[in-house]
Amino acid sequence: MILLNFEQLIDDLKKEDSFKKNNLHFKHLKDMDQIKTEFINKKRTLRDKLILEKTKTAAKTEKSDISSAKIESKKTILKEKKTIINNIIENGIKQTIQSQEYIDFIRFTIDNNGFDDNTQILINDNDNALKNILSEKGITTIPTNIKGGLIIMKDKISLNKSLDVIIEKNRVLLEKELSHILF
Repeated sequence: MILLNFEQLIDDLKKEDSFKKNNLHFKHLKDMDQIKTEFINKKRTLRDKLILEKTKTAAKTEKSDISSAKIESKKTILKEKKTIINNIIENGIKQTIQSQEYIDFIRFTIDNNGFDDNTQILINDNDNALKNILSEKGITTIPTNIKGGLIIMKDKISLNKSLDVIIEKNRVLLEKELSHILF
């Protein structure tokens, strides 16, 4: 009977052990399911954060690209406006050289400055009106790279009455006024 009790005890222990193992196994399965669920949730959260960051980065990049495109567009427009204004000024110089006012300005400048043998007159070699006026007065000239007008050099003094200098002195005002009229 002791032996039977002993076998019974062993069977009971085995059942209890099996029961504990099953409970432990189920507990581990439950824990594993919980860990798996937490992992999936963290993975989703991380994925959602990454998507949100990518969306924000893409939006910033898109805004930056749009801003850059707007700036480049404005730069191009300003360049074109500057080109138009420069062309108008250049055409104005060409028309000025052919005008009566220009001839009067040259005559006034020549008549009001004493010329002698030490005086040098620098002009644009293509300025025929100026060359004609100076040759009438018997004044020789030296060709130089100016758009119009003349540079009078006497001793160590030079009087620059070139259109280049006149335009450059007034360029900011001219550009502002032309810009206001045109645009």
